[in-house]
Amino acid sequence: MSIISDSLSSEFSIQQSIVELLLRKKVKKTGILGILPRENTSEYILNQGVLLHNLLKQNGIEVKINDPYSEKRFIEDSLGCQRFSFPNDLKDMDSIILMTPHSYYKMYDKINLLSYIKKNLLIVDITGEWERYSFNLSVDKVDYRCLGRAKALE
Repeated sequence: MSIISDSLSSEFSIQQSIVELLLRKKVKKTGILGILPRENTSEYILNQGVLLHNLLKQNGIEVKINDPYSEKRFIEDSLGCQRFSFPNDLKDMDSIILMTPHSYYKMYDKINLLSYIKKNLLIVDITGEWERYSFNLSVDKVDYRCLGRAKALE
């Protein structure tokens, strides 16, 4: 039981650190890409990551969710969030949190993806899948943070 408890505590700590980062960056609207814990499937297993949207909302951040494998009703009724269109609605976000590495989010090349996002977008990549884009803040005007990398949540 101690291992499970430590795991849940660690997961909450990471979620809280993400919220604190977004608050420091004065994020008003964030989009979560992928809410389900497994890529390319609609299988739902209780996942602590699903709770992140609640922490964000409790801290005054507007949260919208996109998951191609989740029904609109699940996102709106069960999670209490609006669904947004990927990639078209990315331009309306101050930040994006990539939570599930669905192939749908990996099908764009860097130039095409950049055409959908606004300057100074904060991207928090929990999956590491968008590291391949090698975003550069001074060139691409994207603040990319990959969880597990040094100073990702600073």
